Amino acid sequence: MAVDTSLTRLRAPLTRAAQQLLRASRVRGGYFEIYLVDARVMDANVLSFPAPPRFPRPDIAGTFLGEIYLNPRYI
Repeated sequence: MAVDTSLTRLRAPLTRAAQQLLRASRVRGGYFEIYLVDARVMDANVLSFPAPPRFPRPDIAGTFLGEIYLNPRYI
């Protein structure tokens, strides 16, 4: 899948929003993943999925909270 470089302008605001969400969750060492997708992948504005309890992620240290999918063009 090709990367849409026009979406790089969203990096800073998404980073700030993610940091605020992590502070609000009060989970030390917690993290979640944000994916920017287009209408070919998802015809909705936002989807989120919580991580199952004790979801294994040996590639990354910390508590995995889940995934958020955003379609910026739809929003």
